[in-house]
Amino acid sequence: MARFDYWKIEQNELYHVKGIFTQDERYPVGSLRIKKEIPDVFEYFILKAGSMTIDTGKGEEFHLRTVINVEDKIDKLNRLLSRTQVEIDELD
Repeated sequence: MARFDYWKIEQNELYHVKGIFTQDERYPVGSLRIKKEIPDVFEYFILKAGSMTIDTGKGEEFHLRTVINVEDKIDKLNRLLSRTQVEIDELD
């Protein structure tokens, strides 16, 4: 049986899903910090790979090793998390 373990980042929440029938963990992105590291220069030149450390701001850190195209992923995350969208409902 395959085990699922993935991360999903949206504008307001960070999801960490472990397994098929388990509950996912959710973290707000208000105090989220992302740190990029290049531990292996050879992997970076071949795959543009590096590692990312996600700090939730609540004392929890998650280390993601060997993230392919790490520069592109960091740029996309910065663009996604820097936007704020507000909807105003009109009162009748």
